[in-house]
Amino acid sequence: MAMPERDSGIRCGFTASSLIIQKLNATEILVPTQLWSSETNNESMLMKVSQGTADICGGVLRIMHSRVQKLDYAMSIWPFHVGFTYLAERESSNNMFVAPFTTSVWLCCSLIFAILLGAQKITAKTMLVHAYYTSAIVSALMSTGRSGPDSLRALGDSRYEIASEDYDYMRYLMFDVQTNWEDLEYLKRKKMNAKFYQNIQTGVKMIRDGQVAYHTEFNQLYPHLSSFTDDQLCKLQFIDTVPERVNIYDIAPVLVLTLMAVVLSLIILLIEYSVAKFTKQRKKESEE
Repeated sequence: MAMPERDSGIRCGFTASSLIIQKLNATEILVPTQLWSSETNNESMLMKVSQGTADICGGVLRIMHSRVQKLDYAMSIWPFHVGFTYLAERESSNNMFVAPFTTSVWLCCSLIFAILLGAQKITAKTMLVHAYYTSAIVSALMSTGRSGPDSLRALGDSRYEIASEDYDYMRYLMFDVQTNWEDLEYLKRKKMNAKFYQNIQTGVKMIRDGQVAYHTEFNQLYPHLSSFTDDQLCKLQFIDTVPERVNIYDIAPVLVLTLMAVVLSLIILLIEYSVAKFTKQRKKESEE
């Protein structure tokens, strides 16, 4: 195989299921399926296992709440991480090494440097100028940031076209069905067309041309990026289809519980203090 990493997910799932079969001392019988996770086709791997016509999935199925009620999972063995990849054009920074100082400041610095060079001395002032200059350069490098869309909605409003690798779970969980992801639905209305599904080789070429944001699993895409130049790799940007970042709404219950625990601890502390003070007062009165 020219690129063995291409089907690493399939091999990972098959190897894991084979190890389970070996541990159980069972007989391995392969049952072919047409699809992976479709629930509208009885020929999918998910439906065969959930209906009992097969015992173990030979591939990897993302752990989802709706599936836990139909399938038993041994463990999570594959990092599902999908999204769009595109080639961004960063703003020109050719003059960033000159920008921190004006022409007059550069002339003064050159004069000071010439004098100090002649005297072979370095003073604290020159170190201060150097510190300012280097911090300005770092700030300029960081401020260039990404010069393209950073969300699905922003991608929908951008100049980029979109395309996707053709996996059944992408069709039946994301693009060929109505979802409750507002940003994804916005992107689909704005950008999807008849040529949306493309194989990964074509998708990589689209990314390199700089006009298309291509959707696939990142860990499937990375081996293909070895053909990119260093400049192209530096310009690559990624947008998660399913954001993995934690927001305030995800941790709100934990924050509420923590706040309640703090309040409760203060109440208990106040009660303990009051009881101790009352006990001490009663003891003092009894001694008198």
